[in-house]
Amino acid sequence: MTNADLTAPVPETMTNEEIVEEAWQIVNDSFLDTGRHRWSPDTWLKKKEDILSTSIQTRSKAHEIIRRMLASLGDPYTRFLSPSEFSKMARYDMTGIGINIREIPDDNGAMKLKVLGLILDGPAHSAGVRQGDELLSVNGVDLKGKSAFEASSLLQGPSETFVNVTIKHGNCGPIQSIRVQRQSIAKTPVFYRLEQVKNGSSSVGYVRLKEFNALAKKDLVTAMKRLQDMGASYLVLDLRDNLGGLVQAGIEIAKLFLNEGETVTYTVGRDPQYMKNIVSDTSPLFTAPVIVLVATALHDNCRAVLVGERTYGKGLIQSVFELHDGSGVVVTVGKYATPNHVDINGNGVEPDFRNLPDISTAERRASEAIKETKKLDYQENQIIFSSSESATQRDTTPGDVPIVNPTMPGTTPIVNPTSPPPPPPATTTGPTTPAPASSGGSWCIASASTSQTALQVAIDYACGYGGADCSAVQPGASCYDPNTLRDHASYAFNNYYQKNPIPTSCVFGGTAQLTNTDPSNGNCRYASSTTTPTTPPTIPTTPPTFPTTPPSITTPVTPYTPGEGGGYGSEPTGYDYGPTGTPNSAETIGR
Repeated sequence: MTNADLTAPVPETMTNEEIVEEAWQIVNDSFLDTGRHRWSPDTWLKKKEDILSTSIQTRSKAHEIIRRMLASLGDPYTRFLSPSEFSKMARYDMTGIGINIREIPDDNGAMKLKVLGLILDGPAHSAGVRQGDELLSVNGVDLKGKSAFEASSLLQGPSETFVNVTIKHGNCGPIQSIRVQRQSIAKTPVFYRLEQVKNGSSSVGYVRLKEFNALAKKDLVTAMKRLQDMGASYLVLDLRDNLGGLVQAGIEIAKLFLNEGETVTYTVGRDPQYMKNIVSDTSPLFTAPVIVLVATALHDNCRAVLVGERTYGKGLIQSVFELHDGSGVVVTVGKYATPNHVDINGNGVEPDFRNLPDISTAERRASEAIKETKKLDYQENQIIFSSSESATQRDTTPGDVPIVNPTMPGTTPIVNPTSPPPPPPATTTGPTTPAPASSGGSWCIASASTSQTALQVAIDYACGYGGADCSAVQPGASCYDPNTLRDHASYAFNNYYQKNPIPTSCVFGGTAQLTNTDPSNGNCRYASSTTTPTTPPTIPTTPPTFPTTPPSITTPVTPYTPGEGGGYGSEPTGYDYGPTGTPNSAETIGR
């Protein structure tokens, strides 16, 4: 979204009719009909003549006429801003609580406002909001029948102010009212780690980019440089649940991977002859809708294959215009097209793979793309996680993400971190699983020595991306008591493990272990397996810290967050909520 004259002085008073005509003229000059085919110059002129044929007595009536006039366009993003709404937009750095909202229909077709993305350790996440939670009200305003944009607008306000939010956990969980403080401080959106390819000599750098904010490019450069120093030959760029953000930040990040002169994206205005070509002006560091912009820039220039689900399909550009009485209008003025001239809006982006491919398949697809475009100036082989590894390390191997084939020019700049990092983490052997009893039963439970923080991260993964059924540990369910994090984690771990009962399915970053003692109690029954448990592989058991020098990689390195205290390999997504992860450009950002 762009701003037009947000701080321009307000001229002398205009009549009500002139204010309406001013809004009409902005749409007439700038509006782009994105496919609904409700707008034409003739019908729009007729609408103005009909509206102005009678006197408009009050300013509030003029504003109501503008609202109806814009609504007739059928574009949910073109809307009217009252003077107070416009003043807030111009005066404040409007922020929210760090959640991504999307309208999801229930079984009866009624629309629910669901949380499908939130900033790790952001205001909402720290207050207890999780993926899949439903928003019921904001500051006492019932959200029933309201759009995601309207809910997001209610969440926004000046930084450091508070907002009261009522949520429903999961699909059938308890209702909770929370008070959350809005924040505008940019936090690093980058998490990364190094993975060793199984049965291979190459290393793969895994980078998760959670938001395109002011720190995104700088911290991504730092992460890629450090991964290169650690020996990474290839890169997996994870954009799942990315909250979007600054378009310019996305453009600058895409340029890191492209050669000079290669197209990042096209922007198309109402004039069919107008198409602005945004190109890279630098050599690659690693030879939206911001998420789709980056993904298609890398894909169409043969720098990446895409893995995951088809995106929703919003690729529009809005501008904000101030009217002479201090009110304003937000108008859709353009849309994005991919470097291959594919219209993103309404179509989305189709991935190359729905699931993580094996090595040979990924190599073949990358090779075909290279040959088609005759761009042979970078390596033709892509090595990613093998199918055998992804099948046996379900809680540690990232999947459904873009896979980038980078090249590194000799002029790569060295970006120094903002502060010297502390010593590297110690890596120890994971807990030894006891031998099974003669019955052959085995269960996966939480380790008694694991910290509460590590357990919370692990259970968030198990009940989120892991797809474990955690309904039994919800309030009132059969396994809610004993009501402790360790007992709930044990149930979640075991539910996850029994889907694929092999030792490496019971790891969870060192927080879990196999046992031959049935943990069932009372009405809470744990599923069992006849798989013989063995000793899990070597895993890190201490919280991640900053490495001072590139470590010798024999096991996966714990993630590191530039400028912060690091993170975990599998970030929390949602308690009692199934897998998510579509890089969705149509989700509204409540920030």
